[in-house]
Amino acid sequence: MIRNFLILVFGLLYFRGAVEAIHNTEENSAFHNFKLIRINPETENSVKYLRSLYEDPSPYELDFWQPPTHIGAIVDLTVAPSDAPQFVKDLESKNINYIVAVNDLSK
Repeated sequence: MIRNFLILVFGLLYFRGAVEAIHNTEENSAFHNFKLIRINPETENSVKYLRSLYEDPSPYELDFWQPPTHIGAIVDLTVAPSDAPQFVKDLESKNINYIVAVNDLSK
């Protein structure tokens, strides 16, 4: 009786662990190639541009982790893989300093 109970408990724990592993894999793959961009706005124009992306409809799929507030305040955001190349070109054309802090959020 105790043996069967222990087999049942260990079986349930194993099943729970397998389900969690699958869930975590699916969750991570949802962010495959999404990039975390860190921006340091150094001019009022760059802050205004970033605010417009934050507050208004954006041509890019962005998720702001830290919204733009003022010059020198770091702005962290994620960008979808399909939008990343054009978004980075847009930042460069506006002379906005940035780094790609994380190249693939799924890793």
